Amino acid sequence: MKRKPITIALALLLVASMAFAGMNEKGKPMQMQGKMNGENCQLLTDDQRSKVGDAKRDFEKKAIPLRADVKVLMIEIDEMITDGKTAKEISSKLDKLNAVKAELATNKLDHQVEVRKIVGEENYRKMQMHKKMMPGMQGEHRKKTGGKMHDGRGQKGECRNDGQPRNK
Repeated sequence: MKRKPITIALALLLVASMAFAGMNEKGKPMQMQGKMNGENCQLLTDDQRSKVGDAKRDFEKKAIPLRADVKVLMIEIDEMITDGKTAKEISSKLDKLNAVKAELATNKLDHQVEVRKIVGEENYRKMQMHKKMMPGMQGEHRKKTGGKMHDGRGQKGECRNDGQPRNK
């Protein structure tokens, strides 16, 4: 009987401690790690951003049909397996699937090298570090912006229009 109130109190303390664990010393929610400082808020110039966007569109124009081909070939292979075809009959489709995947990988590599040439070695490294620090945010950000490229500013408008960090 006496254990029930103690259990409830411990559960409330646990919930409260988890809620406060995500707060900073001012009582505000902590920002995601990888918050960019003032000098890194705007990695790319407008010209570089435009060129990277063009390169991305060109890559996607090539990649979308290849990705569709991969999906179609995988469905066809599954159907062949279900229909009881032999491994010898399926291997030609598998070879075609692997060739399409290899072409897609080559196009991706070419695109990455092109972007590195546009932005330079140092900025490319910073871009890659930002992606690694925020892996889950990339997909969510693309969904929210309709697939548009990131504008180089920090998340949630951490930079003013002039590229300097906001005073908090």
